[in-house]
Amino acid sequence: MVYSMKKNSSGVRVRLRTLDDVVDAVLCLLGSNPTDSLVGVVLQDGIVNRAGRCDMAAVEQPGGAEWFAGRLLPGVLDLSKGPEQVVLIGYGDRPRARAAVKRAVARSLLPVVGALVVENGSWWRCDDGHGGPDTAVG
Repeated sequence: MVYSMKKNSSGVRVRLRTLDDVVDAVLCLLGSNPTDSLVGVVLQDGIVNRAGRCDMAAVEQPGGAEWFAGRLLPGVLDLSKGPEQVVLIGYGDRPRARAAVKRAVARSLLPVVGALVVENGSWWRCDDGHGGPDTAVG
């Protein structure tokens, strides 16, 4: 399984206020534009704690969504900065990405504040929530 994760250990605080902010920040957080991937961005009080990416093919394997959730999504013990939340984003073919995000949402160990699909530079919510680019996170 191809997987990458970045923990915010630099001391730089990146505050993301909306789902649009989260989608825009993924390139900077991961260092590349994800394709055919599932991405999770973990926030504490709207500040990025860590982000990770997994190939869509790995998530589609039996146990793949659980593996991703176990690697990226376990909560930290230091809750002094507030509880953790996650935004899950599928990149690629919309039906395939939506299915992967739904699997990850069902297995998330953290509250999911956004479940999105990005295809050809546009994004859609797939968590049946209402709202759009200005939906608040954190």
